[in-house]
Amino acid sequence: MSRSLFGAWGARLPHESFARAIAAVAALGLRKDALAEQAVIDAAQTMHSAGQDTVVLRLQYLAQLVDAIARRSAGVRAAEEFLAAWERLAHWWDDRGAERKVCLAALPATRLLHFELDPAVARELRQSVPDVLWLIHLLLGSDDGFASAAYVRVDQPDRLVVRQWPLRVGMFGDARSADLAEQMSAVQRAGLVRLVDLDLSGEECDLLLLPDDLRRGLARVLLQPRRLRAACVLLLGGAGVAAERIMPLVGSMRSEVLTGGVGIVRIDFDHQGEWLAELIEQLAQGLPLDVALLRAGQAVQQAEAVGPPLLIASRRLANSARVAASAGCEGERLRGLATTPTLQPRGAQESSAIEQRRVNFSLADVSGAAAPTRVEDRLVADRAYQIALNIGLPRAETEAASDVFPSERLPQASDGHWLDVFFVPLVRTASGRLHTPQQGSLFLPPHGDSLPCSFSFRTHGVRDEYRARILITHDNRVIQTLVFSSPLGPADRRFALEVENVVSPGFDPAWHGQPFDAAIVINHDRTGQAGFTTVVGTEVSFREPLGIDRLVSEVKALLSAEATFPAPRGTLDDPALLKLFDDLARYGRAILKPMPAELQGRVPEGARIQIVEARSGAWLPVEILYSAPLPKAAAQLCPNARAALLGEASHASCAHRDDRQYLCPLRFWGFSCVIER
Repeated sequence: MSRSLFGAWGARLPHESFARAIAAVAALGLRKDALAEQAVIDAAQTMHSAGQDTVVLRLQYLAQLVDAIARRSAGVRAAEEFLAAWERLAHWWDDRGAERKVCLAALPATRLLHFELDPAVARELRQSVPDVLWLIHLLLGSDDGFASAAYVRVDQPDRLVVRQWPLRVGMFGDARSADLAEQMSAVQRAGLVRLVDLDLSGEECDLLLLPDDLRRGLARVLLQPRRLRAACVLLLGGAGVAAERIMPLVGSMRSEVLTGGVGIVRIDFDHQGEWLAELIEQLAQGLPLDVALLRAGQAVQQAEAVGPPLLIASRRLANSARVAASAGCEGERLRGLATTPTLQPRGAQESSAIEQRRVNFSLADVSGAAAPTRVEDRLVADRAYQIALNIGLPRAETEAASDVFPSERLPQASDGHWLDVFFVPLVRTASGRLHTPQQGSLFLPPHGDSLPCSFSFRTHGVRDEYRARILITHDNRVIQTLVFSSPLGPADRRFALEVENVVSPGFDPAWHGQPFDAAIVINHDRTGQAGFTTVVGTEVSFREPLGIDRLVSEVKALLSAEATFPAPRGTLDDPALLKLFDDLARYGRAILKPMPAELQGRVPEGARIQIVEARSGAWLPVEILYSAPLPKAAAQLCPNARAALLGEASHASCAHRDDRQYLCPLRFWGFSCVIER
């Protein structure tokens, strides 16, 4: 789910302005008088009565907007009007503004603006509702930081929240939790935290701290003989599942634990103690829980690398999250079309025609207030565009890709296939920030053409050339990757859509129809900088981590030296082999660390991962990626490692699974995941 859901609506707005327009729609609604001055003042007064810094955003309003755009309703107000309404709402934010016209910009810098997302949506509009994770990324991803935090309000099942200092932090007695407790010694000495061993005590705690992802954390909770009680459950290992599974699993967690909410963050193990100390400090300063979670993550590592936290909680928990250390507890589908005619599905085609279908595109300039205009040969800087993609036979009114679409790579289906389409800009804004990727979908019938799938993008701040990668996937399996490119301004070449690779079906004879949990596309730009496009579920990210080529080269050298060693290693616990395991683990962690948050937090053990090397020589040693905590110095081989490698024992139930005193080969992705190149 992405900005493409809104088609050309707001296409002329930069990221920050689009986020404000979306916030205005969700806060004010779409009724005829929603943007009237009195309606804006009433909304500001409601914000004041709700706590002065909380804006309620209703997904129902956004679903209504998406539905109206999809139906091409004539009454849809322009995004620019909602942007203007947001600025007026900001002006009247404080009740002093209603009386003395005090502008928001004149208020103290410590003023907080955080969003409460109301996920309730009418049944008939559920197909039109934007994804909550995408919305939170949109609202909190602005460079100007116009929002302090956001949380999803789900009141049921609600729990009475009782908070006290020192905060009671509940943890289990496993090795990873013990390591985390050791990192927390500083906040314990300060008297802000008291640890509760949940394996020994049934005491209620303020924070139930799980160093796991959502799925493993829930599995651990389900194994407890009694029902746990905590004001809030915090999972430090990310979601570990696709976006659509998060809310159901959170619901299960809140059913099993008597809690007011669940917070999900992705914090590198080496920084978890530092992060928790920062979180406690933020809470001690009286900040709401959602704000404290976001600021703690920003303090220990770049928010862009890990993504904002996701808090699903009752309003009771959110309102009671303002805590002072001395005072204790205190209260708190659109597929937009370009200007070319809609491509309607044709009747049955000859089999030979199916093999000639290609990805086609048309471009429209949507910068002006008038009707969009067709773009014939190239883009221009500082303009807003919409690209419409479809799969079908080449036609005079569209441009075609350089090679055919490999329909034969799709599993057999008599009624066609739904395909996910990802539009990933490979350019940066003037501030150096990568443009935001988008996701859409199209239905490819067994014969004939698909309907178009549209994306909006801007060339503001881009120099010389605009480039974007287009991924077409089925069940997370990449079917084809293409690169769209266009010079900006006069040039001796036109825009083009080049097929980037031909994906090999692999060695698995039963690959057809088996979905992947993640896909990674590896490429280098024209300067040699490595880039990685990752797809997990419906989420796509692009990163160009500096220094990654050096790490990969060192891994190649390390493996080459081992491969040319004159004598075979005698046993699995050979000291030289254990040293190799330790070195590879550290390289694996270093390579994984700058990767997108979706890849780090949403790929479970046993996952199927597809690697697409888009250019010859583009290589990433995915097999050595290491998401577990690094082993300690002088760690020994796990006594169950040999049996686990032979399939005679279960790694999942191993008592030393998370114990850093032991080296375990099963922690490498090459042993714990199914990887297809």
